[in-house]
Amino acid sequence: MATAFASLFNKKVGCPSSQDLLDYDQFRLGSAQSLRIEAHLTSCDFCNAELQLLTRYQNTQDEYSFAEMPSQLRRLAERLLHSTATPFQALRRLEESRRT
Repeated sequence: MATAFASLFNKKVGCPSSQDLLDYDQFRLGSAQSLRIEAHLTSCDFCNAELQLLTRYQNTQDEYSFAEMPSQLRRLAERLLHSTATPFQALRRLEESRRT
């Protein structure tokens, strides 16, 4: 039952983007686009929930800054990525040898 609900509660192709929802909330859209989003919100629970989430937890870009990844963590990540890539490279070589 939860799976059926989850498949219905998601963003659809016709849904406005998250940025459009924020622009709508902050009155930065033209009247035609605002009316379209307003009409959409009357029938889309997902977009209503997304708009509530976006407006409740707004992020100003000044609040956060980019942090460099610590060098030890970067080296670990690179080693892990390399070690997981190796089996795929071997598999690719095996497939290529079977084709020829």
